[in-house]
Amino acid sequence: MSDAWGRIVRSVNWPEAGLPAMNLDLHGIAPGIYFLQLLGREKKATYKLIKH
Repeated sequence: MSDAWGRIVRSVNWPEAGLPAMNLDLHGIAPGIYFLQLLGREKKATYKLIKH
């Protein structure tokens, strides 16, 4: 997860392939706009996240 300036603020490895969901702990992250990038073997997706 990176902030609006491109700095990495959180990095998490998915524990096991095939899991349908995972919680992302945002404690200690300041309110603002962030970008969550998910990387898979064949796919890559980026999501905009706004923390209030």
